Amino acid sequence: MSAGTSREWVIKGEAVHNKNSPNATFGFALYAKKSDGSLEPALDIYEVQGDSLAQGFHAVEGAATLENGAQQPAFGYFVGAPAKITGDLDGRQVEATTAIWSANSDVVVFWFDNTKVTGDGGIMTTVTALDASGKELSRFAITGP
Repeated sequence: MSAGTSREWVIKGEAVHNKNSPNATFGFALYAKKSDGSLEPALDIYEVQGDSLAQGFHAVEGAATLENGAQQPAFGYFVGAPAKITGDLDGRQVEATTAIWSANSDVVVFWFDNTKVTGDGGIMTTVTALDASGKELSRFAITGP
């Protein structure tokens, strides 16, 4: 996904070892991919309470505008099998892009288009997972940017 004119974002699963959160065994890191192909760390997210593999939303991060003007995407992960994940952005629904994590097919990583959901634009207040019939599986309130 785009991070500006010269970079794109990469979301990568990583092992987590935190003695204060023993059930958090993995998380996702956001990297900015440089023009030479190398990855620059931008943000790590992981479950800080509970189990990394409990059903539902985990480590949801809001969109943000970084110091260099790049738009960090809103993203997170969901444990389960949603057909679609949407976000409520100023009263309208926007759909996330999703991908099943290659290390565990129960984990769905999601992110929102950072040209439409930005740190400068409206505020995303909730994300919702829906099944194939449109029935709500889970809803999560976003409390920060």
